[in-house]
Amino acid sequence: MRARALPSRHVMGLLLSAVSGMALAQQTPDALLERISSAVSDITYSGTMIRSVDNNISTLRVMHSNRDGVIREKLVAQDGEGREVIRNGDQLICLFPEQRIKLIESDNRPASSLVRLPLAASDLQRYYVLEDHGPARVAGRKVQRYFIKPRDGLRYGHRLWIDSETMLPLRMQMIGRSNVVEEIRFTNIDIGIDIPDTEFESDIDSTDFKVIRASTGPILQATSTSVAADTVARSEGWPAEASPGFRFRATMTQTVSVNGQVAQRVVFSDGLATVSVFIAARRADAKASKPQSQMARIGAVHSYQRDMGDKTVTLMGEVPEATLRPVADLAEQQLIRVSAPVADD
Repeated sequence: MRARALPSRHVMGLLLSAVSGMALAQQTPDALLERISSAVSDITYSGTMIRSVDNNISTLRVMHSNRDGVIREKLVAQDGEGREVIRNGDQLICLFPEQRIKLIESDNRPASSLVRLPLAASDLQRYYVLEDHGPARVAGRKVQRYFIKPRDGLRYGHRLWIDSETMLPLRMQMIGRSNVVEEIRFTNIDIGIDIPDTEFESDIDSTDFKVIRASTGPILQATSTSVAADTVARSEGWPAEASPGFRFRATMTQTVSVNGQVAQRVVFSDGLATVSVFIAARRADAKASKPQSQMARIGAVHSYQRDMGDKTVTLMGEVPEATLRPVADLAEQQLIRVSAPVADD
């Protein structure tokens, strides 16, 4: 699945958290959220970012620009094999030098590929409490600190350091019950500079790399108050809410050419945290023994996979483990309902 393609996906989730949190700090969150998303998308910046996951520290070089409405980005790992993520408009390319793989994805969403805006900002205060922790400094710049505290154990908390001048998130932490599960922060950043287009070109010769193309079909995105979302959920047999606060948001198909599979993807979200359910045909070479299930975690991301008849269901989300299991049970009930024989009249 493409969700596990690159560690930068974790960066995306943390940046999403920062954007959402700043919006909650104001009396008009939707209006301010629009300003922040514009800043993250439109401002040109270049910097070095440190990422800590489960006490493993890595360093990333990040560049971003928006010229004439075309977003260009480059993210280069400074450790290990030196993986690269390059975005040019709606095309996202991930390069894995050791595996000699080039993953090409289509991403036509208007925001930066490092930022995912919340699906329903107006819902956030139902599930999170915002605390203002005052001013501080990050990478030599003045910031304002915020803490988005979850109201229950189904969501992570988020500590945020937001640049006072530009509204860019400069440091972000995801908080479990008693510990930091993931953190990213800029150690230095230049904002508003001119970056030549040539700087966004790859430094890796990928001539003989294996090319994998991932495509995503039509997407329906809707807020929890949307009649369209509830209508689609009912038509496909999914409930409007899979777990407390996690409402049906989107449905789509996703094709990944590396294995030729087409997966149905269903998205549930509380407005900030998101759980994706992937349903695909079970691999032909899978053992015919009793169905297997497996839970795994990398940093803030939990994944849960379960074999259900001739299908494999995979759940992924930046949520605690307790959030995934009831959604997996729901997916199993959905598969049983779909596969049940229709009674004769």
